[in-house]
Amino acid sequence: MKKLLFFAFLSLNLCFITGNQVSAQNKQPYQPLLVENAHWVVAFYSIDNPPWAPFQMYQYLISGDSVLNGNQYKKLYYRDLDDIDPEYILSEGLYGLMREDTLNRKVYAITFDGWGLGCPDNEEFQLYDFDLEVGDTTDVCLFLGYWGPWIIDEIFFQTLFGKERKILAYYGDYMIEGVGTNFGLLECGQFPKGNKPSGKGAYYELLNYCIGTDEECGYLWVGIEESENPVKLKVSPNPAKEIVKFEFGNIQNLQQAQLRCYDVFGNLLYNETVVQGQKEVVLDISSWPSGMYVAVVFSNGGVVGKSKFVVE
Repeated sequence: MKKLLFFAFLSLNLCFITGNQVSAQNKQPYQPLLVENAHWVVAFYSIDNPPWAPFQMYQYLISGDSVLNGNQYKKLYYRDLDDIDPEYILSEGLYGLMREDTLNRKVYAITFDGWGLGCPDNEEFQLYDFDLEVGDTTDVCLFLGYWGPWIIDEIFFQTLFGKERKILAYYGDYMIEGVGTNFGLLECGQFPKGNKPSGKGAYYELLNYCIGTDEECGYLWVGIEESENPVKLKVSPNPAKEIVKFEFGNIQNLQQAQLRCYDVFGNLLYNETVVQGQKEVVLDISSWPSGMYVAVVFSNGGVVGKSKFVVE
């Protein structure tokens, strides 16, 4: 079973020692943070609980666009991962919106369910400023919450995840242009998720960063097998709010076909028989909770088509 590649960003005794230190004035081309299909895998550790394995593992995903108050945003999703086999995705929900000012090298976010890190919920805040110089203060809420203000004490460039990126060092930790921090995307320090820093030695760690589809990055949804000869199944709109339409292709030769909809926990929410020649099913999903769902076409007891969709 394919395992995640653990990157040694956080180790208390490690630091970036390769690459030449470069003045921030000598700017390289900016590496944007908000890239479609970017995945971050983050682990939360508690050293107070031997054997010091990850206590929780989760993932962020950038997928899709949205417009709010005239501004263009990227959608940020939060995914729970299996803590034993973290390549398996257990659930997904829309976590917030993000936008990027690439000219001024700043990143902004709106989170719908914050973790008490000093950033407001349901309103825009500045998440990152990659235009800082040595001696500048990280005067953004992510760093001011419990530990800041932190001061940039070193800036250098290094090739990480296939690109040369600007690294801003502060007290032995790092902001990584185009990635976030060595702790994750919305993580910045050594404290338990969702609480004030009451536990000794608790911290986050960025384990993996990947751009691509779930399959390309090595992640799978649990509970439903892939089909060898899939039926074409188009879902629109996606994301949906009140009505979702399923359009079928290659279904004319199927016998005893059914359309079923599941939540990410495998619970069956909808079941309808699909007759030969039927081209679509229109479904009212206005009462469904926000999140990720899976539509599956069955024939003769087997899966012959599948498509994921999001309810907002």
